[in-house]
Amino acid sequence: MPLLSQDELKELAAKCGLDRDTVQHDLRKYSSELVGYLGEHLRLHLKVTKRGEEKQVVLFVKCMPRFDVYKAQYLRDNGFFRKEFVLLSSLFSQFPEREGLKKWRPTLLHSREEVLVFEDITQAGYATSDCRKPFTHDETVAAVEAVAKFHAESVIYENKRSKQLERSYKIWEDFSEFLIEPATSQSWRDTGRNGVIDLVKIYSTYKDLKNFSTTAEEIITLLFEEATASMTPSSKYPNVVVHRDVWSNNVLFKTMPGGNKHALIVDYQTALYTNPALDLAALLFINTTKKFRNDFTRKMLDIYYYCLSNVLEGEGIDVSKFMGREELGAAYENSTVFGITQAALILPIANMPDEIKDKYCKSGDKNFDSVSRSHCFIESLVDQQYRDSILELFDDIVERYVLPAIDKY
Repeated sequence: MPLLSQDELKELAAKCGLDRDTVQHDLRKYSSELVGYLGEHLRLHLKVTKRGEEKQVVLFVKCMPRFDVYKAQYLRDNGFFRKEFVLLSSLFSQFPEREGLKKWRPTLLHSREEVLVFEDITQAGYATSDCRKPFTHDETVAAVEAVAKFHAESVIYENKRSKQLERSYKIWEDFSEFLIEPATSQSWRDTGRNGVIDLVKIYSTYKDLKNFSTTAEEIITLLFEEATASMTPSSKYPNVVVHRDVWSNNVLFKTMPGGNKHALIVDYQTALYTNPALDLAALLFINTTKKFRNDFTRKMLDIYYYCLSNVLEGEGIDVSKFMGREELGAAYENSTVFGITQAALILPIANMPDEIKDKYCKSGDKNFDSVSRSHCFIESLVDQQYRDSILELFDDIVERYVLPAIDKY
């Protein structure tokens, strides 16, 4: 059975503004490199013939893996693909379709439960950055602005629905089933946590301190438990739909006239409904260096708040009624445990040398997902860039949380 029917292909051609007598198509692998774990990625080449004249368009297709049985079952068991389908087709479809610099995601052209078709934004000049390098300053600014635009849509939508219903409305009411972390994915997080503990015990700068191994294991376990608990609606801060995994493969950049970067965010399969600062903390810890965070975190929060304010004011909403700037700062501080632990889960995989990443990640691997990743991380440490970035992050965890507790154990 073809992935897309002739009727679907004709509908897509029409949405792309292509009149047609006949529609031909060609599906090709999107890239020889690993684009993402949570789906199969393809390019759809549509060729339309009208009175002998040919026109072509290239689209991006994301579907349930067709030839990797383990990975497809993993996605179904965790509900990741269904989550993105529901959010895109039922929630995000109610958000305004933004254009130009106001845009924060690619346009969805067609969807059904296990197939999503988008515009291919690489055709317009967007590209991911090198996943083994931190974002530049300009890339970080663009990503922060994209996150602010995305978060603003939740505020705008809830404000609109509250007026319609003449009562306070929250997205959680209708989409809670799709904005939680599935219990079935906990083993993936636990496996990543264990990898962090194993590497810290062996390779941390502070490994020879008295009581270090015992303290590190105890504290890091508690940090990951705290991070898991934070992935729910906050009772202290306002909530929005957050992406949760804003790392290099999920952000595409374009250099605009004048040199500024513009970013679009993709892949909403792990979205949550919670405090917006979780996205900012994860973004900064995953994609920037310790020095960058020390130097620029306050500036990035200012940029986020300014962009959020501009979008909301354009819809007649006072940003201070949603969240004050000081409140954002406090929320960010409360979200650093999530941000740093999320980075500790993502970076050791994202930064793997390509040959090792292909070896363990290209096809589904139950052992990698839910048994042990420590050997993969240790194998990758022969790469100096990997070693420097991962051990810097892990020692940041140690310095923030383990060392202050070491005398208690």
